[in-house]
Amino acid sequence: MRIDGNPNVQSILKRYDQSVKKTDEVQKTSVINDKLEISNEAREFQVAMQAAQNDTVDRSEKVNTIKAQIASGNYKISADALAEKILKG
Repeated sequence: MRIDGNPNVQSILKRYDQSVKKTDEVQKTSVINDKLEISNEAREFQVAMQAAQNDTVDRSEKVNTIKAQIASGNYKISADALAEKILKG
């Protein structure tokens, strides 16, 4: 049995071709470029992170000294000095 001469098969093939062409046209015209927007808070955070990473001050020696003083029980800090530094921010 031959199906290429069947008018029903031919009409189905024509409709399929039309729907494929329409789909291709829609896909070509509906391309939208992605866009990235960074909020002001994220930009400020990014600047702060870069500043922290670029900070060349090595505080590990100071931290180790304070840890040793705390461990030995010799670390004393003035309550007034602490309050003043807290208020200065």
